[in-house]
Amino acid sequence: MACAIAIVACGTATAQFWNTAGNNITGPTQYLGCDAASTQPLRFSTLGNYRQEWHTFNTLRMSLNGSSSYTIGSFSGMNTTGFLGLSPNDALLSTPPYTPMSRLHLHQGVGTVQTFGYRPWMQNGITFTGNNDQAYIGHLYRGASLSDKTDLIFQWSNDDGVGEYGPDRMRWIFTNAYTGAPSGASSYEGMEAMRLYVPDPTQAFLGVGDYYAAGVEPSERLDVLTRTVRIRRLVPDYQNDNLAKVVVTDDDGRLHWRDASTLGGNTACDWIVQPNYDVSSAYLGLTNPCPNEKNNVGIGVQDPEAKLDVYKEISEGTGSDIGVRSVVRIEGGVKHALSGTSTSVGAENVGLIVNADNAGRNWGVVSNTGSGGTGTGVVGGYFLADREFHTGNATAVWGRVANMSAAGTGWAGYFEGMGFLSNGPWVYSDEELKSDIQDIPGEASLERILALSPKSYVFNIDEHPGMGMPEGVQYGLLSQEVESVYPALVKQVERPEVIGQDGQVEEAAVSFKAMKYEGLIADLIGAVKHQQAMINAMQEQLNACCSGGGEHRALQSGGHGSPALETDLRIIPNPVADRTELRYTVGTEGSVRLSITAPDGRNILVQDEGTRATGTYSYGWDTTALAPGTYHCTLYVNDELVVRKAVKVAER
Repeated sequence: MACAIAIVACGTATAQFWNTAGNNITGPTQYLGCDAASTQPLRFSTLGNYRQEWHTFNTLRMSLNGSSSYTIGSFSGMNTTGFLGLSPNDALLSTPPYTPMSRLHLHQGVGTVQTFGYRPWMQNGITFTGNNDQAYIGHLYRGASLSDKTDLIFQWSNDDGVGEYGPDRMRWIFTNAYTGAPSGASSYEGMEAMRLYVPDPTQAFLGVGDYYAAGVEPSERLDVLTRTVRIRRLVPDYQNDNLAKVVVTDDDGRLHWRDASTLGGNTACDWIVQPNYDVSSAYLGLTNPCPNEKNNVGIGVQDPEAKLDVYKEISEGTGSDIGVRSVVRIEGGVKHALSGTSTSVGAENVGLIVNADNAGRNWGVVSNTGSGGTGTGVVGGYFLADREFHTGNATAVWGRVANMSAAGTGWAGYFEGMGFLSNGPWVYSDEELKSDIQDIPGEASLERILALSPKSYVFNIDEHPGMGMPEGVQYGLLSQEVESVYPALVKQVERPEVIGQDGQVEEAAVSFKAMKYEGLIADLIGAVKHQQAMINAMQEQLNACCSGGGEHRALQSGGHGSPALETDLRIIPNPVADRTELRYTVGTEGSVRLSITAPDGRNILVQDEGTRATGTYSYGWDTTALAPGTYHCTLYVNDELVVRKAVKVAER
């Protein structure tokens, strides 16, 4: 059905219809409209009550609704008769719901036409949409029709509540001639005079000042960025000496109120200047309204929980903030910068509790003790557990690390320098505290011990003077070499940087490998026992060999009259980086098979060597394609396991 546009002729009452086949304008003097002699308005009309559209070429720019209604957002059947929409493209005007939402609807043409901020009362006003956001300026009619109850509304909404710069804001901006200034009225942004900020859907904050230039947001119902608030009619109109409440501010400028009686009157009794000019409070003998021995004294806290409760909390601290500072500088005598005693009969008494948490590094107690001169003693910390009249256990120092499974290394004690224990150390060894207990084969212990290389060395004390390393020639092992044989006995240690009292780094952080020598004891014992067993066996063979009055004879003879051989398996070299040899001795003729098992229990090689006569043989093994770890090599003779040994494949 064609929709013809009726054009009422200028000066007449007869309608002239637009040529639907096209209206070709052939010169600059031809146009659609009235000439200068017309005394009547130019009127556009549809034959039916349809929407009128304005196009440039094939792009819809403006749309005027006839009688219409449609769904907008969450609301259906909205009366949109006579609504006018303007947009640089078809984004607003083409199809519902992209149609005018109020008497005048302006759409930027960028982003979707956001409708979820729409409400049915948004009728007689201007709607703005674009950049996926929506706003409305206009009337909100209350009560019955024509009740003359009308609000003027400034409304805006956000697409998702969080955008590139956070929630959308309502801002009042003043500008004048642009000069490229970084801020103020002559800047590109202009000078912001006021801002409404909605941090979440439940509250809104009003800020006065140039919040854009400051780069902050209002954080209270009324937030004044700079200057202050002046109420001119307070003086003299609103003085009332009968009121007992006064307005006060905190350090952040927030207004509060308190009872005026707390500012005077009884405050003279909070702290009492004694005749000797000492200042005291909350002691025995004082009566109301003065604090007595049952009351606490708080500094920085309104409700103190201790006899002296000090609380310090500020938004931004300095390099070194101190809660309580005690400095004693008195010539002669014994001085205590801090003295505390917890006594009297009870379930438990604690002398000092210190908590440090939530920082990059936390130090529970730091003790810096300096020497007073030549010949003076220095003790950084002294702990005494007195067992007098006490039959139970006593512990002078108990070091404990919680959450041992967390990342990093937890040291219950870390000492740089010599250590002395008059009776110890004692370590966990009780069978009840252990599980998965296995005997260690002596031959495996001997192989691991033989793989170690003792060294002599001198520590680099000049490079690390603060680490307390001993001077002179030392004897021991290298962690890097031990790690390939005993990975569980080597640990990477991260020594943190040392910070001085001025907050500066005195010693840089150091990363190094440390070794647990105690873990070698079991293998040393096993190796000695295995060697002793071998010595005893050889001694028996020697005794048997030489028991015939000095005549040499073999215990057992093979096919060629040679002495009997003991079935054995050796791995040379071990540990191995690329290639090694499995050297095995067959003491009894039979079928021989070699098996190699990976650390996860998988058989990675089963080598059938066939039938072997008594003698010594070798099998070459290439390990270059294997991951580092401990592999087990097993020698079978006549399908019976004879010897199993472990080989360590090291990193390359």
